Amino acid sequence: MWPNEPQFMGAGTDKCERVCSILYSLRSLTAASAQNLEGTETSVIVMKGSAAFELATGLSRVVISASKRNGMRCSWGPQVEEMLHRLGWRQHLTPSLVSNVIDPFLLTHHSLALGFFNWASQQPGFTHTPSTFHSILKSLSHTHHFCVIHSLLKQAKALNFPIHPSLLSSIIASYVSRNNAREAFSLFKGVGPLCAEIGGPTCNSLLAALASDGYLDGAWKVFDEMTKRGVPFSTLGFGVFVWRVCGEGDLDKVLSLLGEVRECGSEINGSVMAVLIVHGLCRASKVSEALLMLDELRSMGWKPDFMAYWVVAAAFRSMGNVADEVKVLKKKRKLGVAPRSSDYRDMILGLVSERRICEAKELGEVIVGGNFSVEDDVLNALIGSVSSVDPGAAIVFFNFMVKKERFPTILTLSNLSKNLCRHGKVDELVEVLHVLNSQNYFKDVEGYNVMVSLLCKAGRVKEGYSVLHEMKKRGFSPNVSSYNYVMEACCKEDLLRPAKKLWDEMFSSGCCGNLKTYNILIRKFSEVGQAEEAKMLFYHMLDKGVTPDVASYTFLLQGLCQEDRLEAAFELYNKSVKQDIILAKDILSSFISSLCRKGQLMAASKLLCSLNLDIGHAESHIILLKCLADAQEIPIAIEHLKWVQEKSPSMLQDICTGLLASLSSATCPEPILLFLQRIQDVFNFPYFEGYVQPQIMIIRNMMKTLHDSAWSMEHDPGNINAPNELGSIHGPPIFLPPGNEIVEIYKIARKSHELALRFCITSKPKSEASEAHRSSGIFKYIDQHGNLMNQLTMTPMVPFKQGHAAYACAEWLWMHFEFEGFFLCVLTGKLSPSESVV
Repeated sequence: MWPNEPQFMGAGTDKCERVCSILYSLRSLTAASAQNLEGTETSVIVMKGSAAFELATGLSRVVISASKRNGMRCSWGPQVEEMLHRLGWRQHLTPSLVSNVIDPFLLTHHSLALGFFNWASQQPGFTHTPSTFHSILKSLSHTHHFCVIHSLLKQAKALNFPIHPSLLSSIIASYVSRNNAREAFSLFKGVGPLCAEIGGPTCNSLLAALASDGYLDGAWKVFDEMTKRGVPFSTLGFGVFVWRVCGEGDLDKVLSLLGEVRECGSEINGSVMAVLIVHGLCRASKVSEALLMLDELRSMGWKPDFMAYWVVAAAFRSMGNVADEVKVLKKKRKLGVAPRSSDYRDMILGLVSERRICEAKELGEVIVGGNFSVEDDVLNALIGSVSSVDPGAAIVFFNFMVKKERFPTILTLSNLSKNLCRHGKVDELVEVLHVLNSQNYFKDVEGYNVMVSLLCKAGRVKEGYSVLHEMKKRGFSPNVSSYNYVMEACCKEDLLRPAKKLWDEMFSSGCCGNLKTYNILIRKFSEVGQAEEAKMLFYHMLDKGVTPDVASYTFLLQGLCQEDRLEAAFELYNKSVKQDIILAKDILSSFISSLCRKGQLMAASKLLCSLNLDIGHAESHIILLKCLADAQEIPIAIEHLKWVQEKSPSMLQDICTGLLASLSSATCPEPILLFLQRIQDVFNFPYFEGYVQPQIMIIRNMMKTLHDSAWSMEHDPGNINAPNELGSIHGPPIFLPPGNEIVEIYKIARKSHELALRFCITSKPKSEASEAHRSSGIFKYIDQHGNLMNQLTMTPMVPFKQGHAAYACAEWLWMHFEFEGFFLCVLTGKLSPSESVV
């Protein structure tokens, strides 16, 4: 009934093998039970309790372990699918098992969770259920994979699968936290009746986000739904909403809002609300209405404090209306109450936490402008967060803090420095540091090192160096970190001579360099073609008893290879082997890359063949073979693979798997495809059978068809068949991660879309039939090419990151044509090559 247990070639670790052993034991249990249950669904009945838990645990460990092989991070790939196929569990997957593997074991491994979900959908007889959808959505709910989440939700809706409100709440909150409030609202609209179950915190966050982003129509709908369902409002959620509504200047609308909220019985801080309301009205130039609102709020029980009266008085003062300013100040003394700093502390920290930075800044400006009391942690939060959007306002908060003889934390200063540099405000940063220095903020060596590091990161090397002398004048001795900051900045600015001078000064001061010091200079000397200087530093480091690390060897090996000093490079690598085999293994791939970049392919091959199997690993062989394929040195590559097959058949399998996966980063995929075809011919791997050659032909045919159609539309606008020719592009489903050649297809395709649409819009059809003829061709092409995009961008075998050219083009299709096939395909499993490849 079961296939023989396979040998796990290159399975990775003993841990993985132990896990596989557990899985086979459980599989045997299922097989034995199957014979006794006479056709009953044994996977559902037998796999319960501890056995089901062990199975889910084991499968998850296999997935995670396989994803880390060959130095890869936890991401889905062919090696994971291959391992799962070898286990022999495909016929016995159940929805409960899939959901139990994902939740809890793959919840934080989002790529693996999605890959496993998609892989399961491709297995014979398997069908997803609400539990599997719930588990994958739970895993993705805290990621930025919005398009995939959107597609999964639509698929669940089409299948009438319910989604638990707590999960919907998590997804909406994730959208909001990543500044995607409109997408969150789009989801909220479809589940409005579940508003109460989704919860007050999430609904209030969405309400505030929509209002903050200026999408008041959506905010009103959320407000109405919350009111209808009895969801309580928070000070932050309703506060931001009514604040922005006040900005429209409609007093009646504001009063209506306040009346509805009072009826809901929500616990809202009336004093904070009064400040937000009058501030919003004053910003809308409705100052007289703001004055009336003070009395209205007081009659409602939301007693305005001194801060609210100050806002209105300041608005009258800015208008030159002294009489009304005096009138407001008199009311303040008679009717106002002292503001409670704790109320505003909670509000501002909440706004910062919810990433409503503009609102936090405006409220902070009111506090600072009126010279009201504010805690240090609030000012630190304002300085650090506001500096990311408005450095000028952050400096105002900083000056207010220093004027009160209070100072920012080191973390706040670091964030302020980073954001000032990002906005090109380096002079302001230097002034901030001078102000702090004059206030004796930097009191010891560690404090001065903070100042030096910030100046050096800002590119102010001279000022950073001068701080070293200031330290000495004040009786402090700069330590190795002090010198390293300046030395690293010198090298970054190509100031090699000052860096050498600093090196001499450091040693003459009795401060010996550490590993970082040597690595800084070795790297720079190697980069600028002074490998001999770098080599001398390396051996000087050894003489001083400093042990080189991966970076030390990597930088120097790169420099030696760049100057074609192969003998010295091999001697250095042998030294790394003697020092630490693990270290030698870690630097091998980089060394092979350096050799290949200089065209030393035979030398790289000989090096790999000379190493013990415990040092050489598949990744370094893959790097060499890709370079050999690009250089069309196929005979050398085949001979190299024959050596690998003789020494380690398991590594040969890993190499071939890695070559397939490497297509996603290939500069041009065709040489590697041709090389894989040659491997198939020589080694007769069933892994590649019927796979490689069709891909080559598909690429070439598509390039020609797309190019010809685009050219025809651009140069022959009278040809009404040109757009329709795009619809002729078709072919079998392919799996080919896009290299530059595929990116060119996308570029041509995008141009074809634009030309075709322009053709439809600008040309005058002779009849409706000809118009329909053109349109059908265009959208037939969009559908066909969209399906191609699905396979290239969203295949579970190699999920691509946002920002990738393929992803960008696919996203462009979706935005312009609302074509969603390339997201839905990950659920159907129809486009994966798993069945034919493995």
